[in-house]
Amino acid sequence: KTSYCKKFDFLNKFSGTIDSIKDTLVAQFPNATTDTRDGLRFDFPDRSWVQIRISNTEPIIRMFAEGKNKIELEYKIAQIQKSLEV
Repeated sequence: KTSYCKKFDFLNKFSGTIDSIKDTLVAQFPNATTDTRDGLRFDFPDRSWVQIRISNTEPIIRMFAEGKNKIELEYKIAQIQKSLEV
C-alpha cells in the first residue's frame, strides 16, 4: 500500500523546548515508542509515525507524519496540534 505523508511548518510564538512538551505528548500516546534524538518522534504499532522538531532559528514547529491510514494519521496530528495550541 502507498503511504500517506504530511509535512507542516507552523509559524507561531511557541518558545518552549521539546522537553517542555514531551511529557504531555507522551501521555497522549501510551502505545507509541518515543525517540528524542532529533526532536520528538512517535512510532506507532500500525507502523505510522509523527515527528516534531522545533526550529532553533525561527518561531517554527515542523511536524512530519507518515502512515497508511489517512484518517488515523490525521487524528494523531490533530491531537498533537491541540496540545501545542497551534
